[in-house]
This record gives sequence, structure tokens and C-alpha cells, in this order.
Amino acid sequence: MNAREAQEHLEPDPASADALVDLSGVVCDDRFGGPHPRSLDRLGPVVEALVRRTGDRRVRVHAVARPDLGGPAGGYPSAEHPRLLADWVGRGLVAEFPDAGGALLELAELTGLPVVSDDGFEEHRELFPWIQGDTGRFLGVRRRSGGGVSVRRRDMGVHAPGARPPRAGEPGPGAPRPLPDGERLPLVRALQRSWRCPRRRCALYGRDRGAPDRVPELRGGRPVCEEHGADLVDEGPRASLVELKLLVDGECVHRFTLDREGAVVVGRAPGEGGIPLHPHLPPDVAARVSRAHLEVTVRDGEALVRNLSAKGTYLRVRGSVDLRRLGGSRPRVLVVNDVVELVSAVALTRGARRYPPEPVRAWQAAARRARGTGAGEAPADGGG
Repeated sequence: MNAREAQEHLEPDPASADALVDLSGVVCDDRFGGPHPRSLDRLGPVVEALVRRTGDRRVRVHAVARPDLGGPAGGYPSAEHPRLLADWVGRGLVAEFPDAGGALLELAELTGLPVVSDDGFEEHRELFPWIQGDTGRFLGVRRRSGGGVSVRRRDMGVHAPGARPPRAGEPGPGAPRPLPDGERLPLVRALQRSWRCPRRRCALYGRDRGAPDRVPELRGGRPVCEEHGADLVDEGPRASLVELKLLVDGECVHRFTLDREGAVVVGRAPGEGGIPLHPHLPPDVAARVSRAHLEVTVRDGEALVRNLSAKGTYLRVRGSVDLRRLGGSRPRVLVVNDVVELVSAVALTRGARRYPPEPVRAWQAAARRARGTGAGEAPADGGG
């Protein structure tokens, strides 16, 4: 896959992406992709690695770069590369920031998406202390035997003097905190709370109305209803949300957000309260899916799946090529990039975007596992 082909996977909206990419780091990584100091074609193998990792041929990446990446054309294989990069920036396909590393980390904190980068982010660790000891939020690019690259989880280590991961019971990054009267509220903290508009008829904000993952507008650092202009009322921590992606022939055709604790039935036409798949599938394919095929339960930020169909449901664990039949009534935990096959060519996978408070719990668990390990590669995860 070359740069032109990789362009089809660039996503201008980080909320709709599957991963964040340090484009400056990838383009300048001369360990692969030819001898030139810089090459946009290096993005292609990274996208291919993410396709393998996620099982989604349409995987979307939000790329962030420094303004100097375009630089003199001499470092590129041809003058076409900086022209193409300028086109991407002009069309909003690549976001430029003088502090690209800080922007990546802010987006990672906001969305929970994995960051593809081999940067150590040493100068950012004081501002983003959750980097210390992290083993799950960063993916490093590694050469594969036989050609191409993979992306593998990195162990970020504890580098800054006196820094350490949080101890058991301590709040992790972005943990909800009390809001003193008049305090300015950053966007990350705003996303971690549930909000209600004081206008009784408002359909945008409230636990039982509006979009559960809606990000409030900030004015003067305070969350407000963009419809009525009123300050929003804090209703406490936001509930766990889980994203599922519907794959047809390995391509994502739709995304679902499960925003309530409890069980929901997924199938061709599961009835009231369920998730119908038939609007998103060709008629001949939809006919092979059971009316009520699978039950998905959200519990404490985890997604559990249970087969309901006589036709069977199969699970492929991340990094494996083997399909295992889901048996009996016992549910199985579905983690990011696991694939649940309903019928041939139709599957569900859990999206990489994680919603509060799940990023906090996941990072705290990863930090506990990281104690006693050095920086470098994180525990094996199958790569990509």
C-alpha cells in the first residue's frame, strides 16, 4: 500500500477513528520503507498492520504531524510527497500542531484510542502522568520477517525522576474529581461526566435523553447547552460506553454504541430494544443471520457476548487465526480487536475507542501489571 492508497484510510474526525498516528514519526522512520530520510509511503505498511490487527479492511486513522514535516523536498523520494502532504493538510485529512506530541496525547486522553508512535514522550510525562508505566495505550512499529511491519503494544516504562504509576486505590488519569464553584473545566474532564440541561424539554442532554457520548460545548471553560445557552448540570460520572463495529467481508459498514449497563440482543430483527442488522446487510446475507443471534452485555465497562442462535456463533481472539465456537449459556468477554463471527462474512468486533470510566480502569490495571517490568515491548498481544 502506497501513500495514495493509504490516503483512503485517513480520518479527519478523531471520534470516528480506530487509532491515532504520529505521522511525523512514521514518515521519518528509516527502519523500513526505503533509504530516504522521509517517505509518505511508510504510512501504507502501518495502515496494513492496523488492518491485520483490527480485522477491518476500512480501518480509519487520525494522523497528527508537525508543520515542518513538509520541509524541503530533498528528503523525500520525490517532490510529489510534500505536495501530497500539503494536500492532506489542506483538506483536513492530517492535523498539524507545533506540539504534535502534546496534541496526540490530548486526543488519546479524550478518546481512549491507541497511539501509533515510537516516541518516548519524555517532555510530556509531567503533564500526562498516565504515560508512566503504560503498557496498553501505545503501539510501536516493528519490522516483520519477510517484509512489512507490525504494530505492537509498547511498555512506556517509568522514566521521569520520582514518577511512578498510581498505587492501588489511587485515581488514574482523568478520574472524576469534585468541581469547585467557578472552576474552569477542561474538555477531558467534561467528557467524563454526565450532563443535564436545566431546560425540561431539552432533548440534547440528560441521562434519559440525548446522545450518551455527546461532548458538551465549552464556553469560558464551562459546559453549556448549545441549543439553549444554559450552563449544564453535573449529574455525576458518565456510564461506561462500549463501541461495536459491524464487519461485512472484513470491512466496517456500521458502528453501534452500547450506552447502558445490561444486555441487548443483536440479530437480523431482534425486536424492541435490540440491535437489528438487516438494514446494514444485503438481503441474501441478512437471511443467514438468526432473528436473535447474539446477546451482548455491558457490565462495569466490559462487553460480554453469548450465543443465542442454533446456527452457532464463533469467536476469534485477537492475534489468532482460529475460530472457537461459543458454547452453552456461558458468556465470553469481548476485548478490543476480538472478532465474533455470526455467519460467514458477517462479524462484530469491539472498537478501539474507549469511553470513561473505562480508560481509567484499563490504564490502572495495565500500570499494576507493568510494575517490575522494564521499558520496551509490552506483554505479547499478537501484533498486527
